[in-house]
Amino acid sequence: MRALYLGLAALLATSGGAAAAEQACHVGLYRFEDGQVIDVSFTAQDKLRWQRIDGRTGVIQPAEGAARISHGGWTDEADGVRISLPPCTERAITVDGQVARKVDFEVTDTRFKGAGGIELAGRLVLPKGAGKVPIVVIGHGSEDTSALKLYDEQRLYPSQGVGAFLFDKRGTGGSGGKYSQDFELLAQDVAAAVAEARRLAGARAGRVGLEGASQGGWIIPLAATKTQVDFVLVDYGLTIDPWAENLAETVQDLEAKGWGPADVAKGREMGAAASNLVASKFGEAEMAAWDALRTKYQAEPWYKDLEGEFTGMLAPHAAPQAKAAALAHPIFHANTTWRHDSLGVLRRVKAPVLWIIAGSDTVAPPEQTEKDLETLIKEGRDIRAAVFPGTDHGIRQFTVKDGERAFSRYADGYTALRIDWIKGAPLKAVYGQATFIGR
Repeated sequence: MRALYLGLAALLATSGGAAAAEQACHVGLYRFEDGQVIDVSFTAQDKLRWQRIDGRTGVIQPAEGAARISHGGWTDEADGVRISLPPCTERAITVDGQVARKVDFEVTDTRFKGAGGIELAGRLVLPKGAGKVPIVVIGHGSEDTSALKLYDEQRLYPSQGVGAFLFDKRGTGGSGGKYSQDFELLAQDVAAAVAEARRLAGARAGRVGLEGASQGGWIIPLAATKTQVDFVLVDYGLTIDPWAENLAETVQDLEAKGWGPADVAKGREMGAAASNLVASKFGEAEMAAWDALRTKYQAEPWYKDLEGEFTGMLAPHAAPQAKAAALAHPIFHANTTWRHDSLGVLRRVKAPVLWIIAGSDTVAPPEQTEKDLETLIKEGRDIRAAVFPGTDHGIRQFTVKDGERAFSRYADGYTALRIDWIKGAPLKAVYGQATFIGR
């Protein structure tokens, strides 16, 4: 399970515990004497992650006393960064000998009604002051963890003069309801969040818009058709729907294993059949088609390399057993919107859209999305599309060792680009290695 179900592992992880309680006081945004900032946030595993605006990041390793080392990015390798976490009463940390002091923001926690009257837990974070500021309402990807606990944008953005409103997705964190991947339902929740953000911000609300990553690429544009917003920002989302995502990943994975066009074409058939199985909730005709293809291909050498979003999970099984395996997986009960007309939705969005793509995304294969966005741009739609080459899902840079990707940092320019878009500033010619398409 990958893009659509990226948060599934976190479902099994604890979100509380003594370790989290001891470290919670260190979570925050810190500013150095030269004005640069560093954010400290929780990971889903209750460790502490630091991040800079330029994309450098690492995980602070547990240690006795205040002095800690950092493992770079998402690796197990020390990156040379030394961090000291003094007693929380000092409201400061030391990074490589430089002291950074905690910054205060105007924080308002709230509860508001989403679709169907479900009560959602939200938070508005504004820079200190009385003037108007742009505000971004941050939606969700597929994660089933608490945005209020984990999203570092709630501090990074206000440190750069941008307000942020975020909320726990229904069925997660402090929100009520049942976890869902029903795009229409989730888009209604996001639209309700926009109204709540405006209500809380009052006279301080300037530009108000939306941001969402991964699965948010389907939800955020849909939400923008349900409420008035000034901008839309999508991070590493797809214009193809979840049905096609599994197919695209199945093909991409076989190509990555070195299989040629003839074998990949057969794998494409299996990927489409797997998507049909799941989207139909294992209809009789789809189960019969699956068994026929499986009988035809299962002895071929490429078959063992089937992966995709869920093709590989189903591939070892005849249809009845595949159904049992799928239905035992809680994510298959999330009412996922398997078919979604992204292009139709985007043609209805009135606000300017910025779509940021990971050029080497193995979780959300970007090829068709790039083509679709270029088509929309040529139609005259108010869309910008930026590609960060050499990055995977999350706009994360990586190195390859023994065939595996080791993620080292977020791409330089990624956060700066997002902040400029939210502020409505003219986009610069250079944001790290990003290239703009369709212009």
